[in-house]
Amino acid sequence: MKKLYLDRFIPGMRVARTIYAADGRVLLQEGSELKPSYLEQLKRRGITVVYVRDRLDEEFPEAVPEDVISEQTRVETTRICQQLMEDARARYQKEGGRGLYLDADRVRDQVSRIISELLENRDAVVHLTDIRGVDDYTFHHSVNVCVLTVLAGMSLGYDEARLRDLGVGALLHDIGKIAIDQEILKKPGPLSPEEFEVMKRHTTAGFEILWGQENLSVLSAHVAYQHHEREDGSGYPRGLAGREIHEFAKLCAVADVYDALVADRPYRRAFLPSEAHRMMISNPGLYDPRSTQAMFLNIALYPLGTLVRLNTGEVGLVIRVRRGMPGKPVVRVVLDVRGRRLPIMRDVDLLRESAVSVAGAAGELQRVLDERLRTVATTTVPG
Repeated sequence: MKKLYLDRFIPGMRVARTIYAADGRVLLQEGSELKPSYLEQLKRRGITVVYVRDRLDEEFPEAVPEDVISEQTRVETTRICQQLMEDARARYQKEGGRGLYLDADRVRDQVSRIISELLENRDAVVHLTDIRGVDDYTFHHSVNVCVLTVLAGMSLGYDEARLRDLGVGALLHDIGKIAIDQEILKKPGPLSPEEFEVMKRHTTAGFEILWGQENLSVLSAHVAYQHHEREDGSGYPRGLAGREIHEFAKLCAVADVYDALVADRPYRRAFLPSEAHRMMISNPGLYDPRSTQAMFLNIALYPLGTLVRLNTGEVGLVIRVRRGMPGKPVVRVVLDVRGRRLPIMRDVDLLRESAVSVAGAAGELQRVLDERLRTVATTTVPG
């Protein structure tokens, strides 16, 4: 299974993961053939990438990743997030932010469900990124940020009560965007300085909405308030720095940035997990190192099924990733240094073979995957 940009469509490809709208409707079912008419419908919704099956899935079934939470839980949480934010936006326009009622019990229950699934699957590693359209971006993003933030909290040893307050804050971290004009929220390019000043208000608006909600911790409100603050004081809305920023907000901040980096946006394509990791750890002045490390313990920098070039010059497929060792996968070498298929493949454990490392990830090797390995797999795999 691999991500395919729709402009690289090849007839006969089939969808490997069902694509959902934020309201839970199925846009394209797993197993469906990618017909040109379907592609046009996806593009109209602002979806530029899908997961597809290829012949390598048959040859390397162990390299097909699974989500860290169930599909049902992800779809239901996204639907709840959409309903809550759209209802809140309608009421906000009539009544303003203060005293706005949210169904906090429903949010808490759903976050508890996410926590339970993650605790039951403690060795889970994040391999997949969500497929989201332009109009549904905020809702899918909120669910991803919640999952990533809770996983980071688990890495830091939080108990379930703290994880719940953290997760609720992360799921609702962008609730203040209901106070922002839609034209600014959905602008396909960079915001002007004036528009950015308006956008920054979503943090204060979010705090005002969540503050005083029944059955919501004030700490959850501070996640919405502070998730754009930065370690060096360069963030907003108050320019807090270091210890002035609550640790819940620091965890949500790194998850918020990471998920935005690995998502496709109208003005740029997604960064690879390894690229996002490199960008974030190279800016310790912006992101709390402890929070960043806690999050990346749970993220595969080279997800299952990723084609990588090793420093030996060989090319292989990632077939295993350990939680806590995101940059040290097990790689099944399939091509030699000249790009020829190996008659006998071998597995290289980068944790045990310290002299071997990943030199490049799928983004650099897309041409190899499309032009070489697909041909090889088609001619060597029965069926």
